[in-house]
Amino acid sequence: MGEEVLSEIHGYWSRHLRGRRMPARADIDPADIPHLLPYLMLTDVLESGHYRYRLVGTEVERSFGAPMTGRTLEELMFGDYLVYMTGLYHRAVFEKRPIFSTSRYGGVDRDCPLFTKRVMMPLSNDGERVDMLLSAQVFLRMSALDDRTAHMLLHSVGHSSFEETGYTTKEAEMPVLEMPADTTSD
Repeated sequence: MGEEVLSEIHGYWSRHLRGRRMPARADIDPADIPHLLPYLMLTDVLESGHYRYRLVGTEVERSFGAPMTGRTLEELMFGDYLVYMTGLYHRAVFEKRPIFSTSRYGGVDRDCPLFTKRVMMPLSNDGERVDMLLSAQVFLRMSALDDRTAHMLLHSVGHSSFEETGYTTKEAEMPVLEMPADTTSD
């Protein structure tokens, strides 16, 4: 599997648009796509502007090397990678469209270069506010290649329907998610 996982989940998400900008969580039925479950994630968009993993597939957790379900990005990641991932989530939320990315991955296979490709797709219960993201993530282990060669290979096959990004500090400089001020008065 691999590229086809990302294409298939993007097609599944697209079929559930039904004239809307993004599907609702209720439109997504894991029973429709059981073969993709190991690669999938459902991530809650919290009112605080943070992100919590509601559901993480077995292949994603295995490659990460620790349980992720129920935890926030800040509990699991740090440094530039946290900034990068937060930027990707913010971008998907603000732009209300699928985001595709490729990056070096620091999971459990640290002895050989490990890269990941992911697609993050917004979900909205009210059709306006993104309240969850459906993502798929696949991993490529490049034991015989140096990092630069492996990264070049990853970028040699792309999806024309996705915005391609890389793991760079510039990409991570996304705006901080601002929540609307509380307009209620006592």
